Amino acid sequence: MIANLQPFQTTRHSTVPWLGEIPIHCNLQERTVLSLSYGQIVVKCSETLHGLVPSSFETYQIVDPSDTIVRVTDLQNDQNSLRFAICRNRGIITSAYLCLVANKRIIPEYGYLLLHSYDLKKIFYGLGSGLRQNLDRNDFRYLPCLVPPLSEQSEIVRFLDIADRRIRRYIRAKQTLIALLEEQKQAIIHQAVTGQIDVRTGQPYRVYKRTGVEWIEELPAHWRLYGRLIEGEREPRRGDLICCRNVSVGAAALVTTQDRFAMGQDVCLIRSSSENQRWLNYFLYSKVMSDQLALVLVGSTFNRINVADIKALLIAVPPVSERSRIAAFLDHELSKIDAAIRICDREQDLLREFRTRLIADVVTGKLDVRHAAAEHPDDDYKDGASESSDEHAVHQEVTV
Repeated sequence: MIANLQPFQTTRHSTVPWLGEIPIHCNLQERTVLSLSYGQIVVKCSETLHGLVPSSFETYQIVDPSDTIVRVTDLQNDQNSLRFAICRNRGIITSAYLCLVANKRIIPEYGYLLLHSYDLKKIFYGLGSGLRQNLDRNDFRYLPCLVPPLSEQSEIVRFLDIADRRIRRYIRAKQTLIALLEEQKQAIIHQAVTGQIDVRTGQPYRVYKRTGVEWIEELPAHWRLYGRLIEGEREPRRGDLICCRNVSVGAAALVTTQDRFAMGQDVCLIRSSSENQRWLNYFLYSKVMSDQLALVLVGSTFNRINVADIKALLIAVPPVSERSRIAAFLDHELSKIDAAIRICDREQDLLREFRTRLIADVVTGKLDVRHAAAEHPDDDYKDGASESSDEHAVHQEVTV
């Protein structure tokens, strides 16, 4: 009836009984498993496909690059997550998410940015229905959308891509600066509580002695090394120290409140009747203490130290008068660094707020970016090319 129709020369079994043999170049399933994580579609590694994953992916949906994925469930209980993301890979994702495909009147990236701006402004939290306030397809079918000409949509996408890369570069610089400031804090604490510097002069002491212990090789000659941590009552009071028993956390904190509170089993209370608690808090917070704790746990399968070990820890102890000077010195120096960290945190918040407002204003026609997009070449803001700029920005701000 129709000539020249031939079967495929190379086939393989489909493993589906009703389908039988299929061409060898045809695939029946996508092996790339995707996940929505705070506004990003990420590819899940095969090594992580265990635990809270289904035994079969047969119910998953196939998605393509430029599709917009929406988490439509549980609006009432989660108003922090970003619910929209654009796909960059073909793969499969849970059918609990909604997949939106742009029609010919809208560029997919612009459509995503429009929905993303609604998400950032939490517009969808007033649209959900049901006990858990879920969204469905009708909520998007009748959603008002501003649709500029396709050429202008392209300019909007390009401008916001450039602006977003620049903002992310600034945020990365702030995060790097915060990490450096935290390292600076640890270095100052370590130098002060181990006697590497005399806090009165900022210079090393004149005479040092060997300690014979691995975690601190030498101390000022007039300092002592001994263990005298005393566990207090289970009910903490102001001035006590709370020490974390999990070595991976390795933190201590001074109780500053008069209010009563309960403690969990992963922390212990340290109360000393003879030592300056503020000075002792800095020592417990220092890297030299975490190094000592790590040595205590050599060969242990647990990462938690018991109270008896904490009470037996060795402390580098200066004379009484110096303990107060060290605590006052660290209070003063670290307050400046903490203030700089708070400024960096606030600046990150302001940058994110600016990004939210910029996207919303651009995609809803409040700002005309057609000329601005043409003035900035893409190469100026490539992530890889911006690393030197990040480093330069950090070096400019690292001095407190």
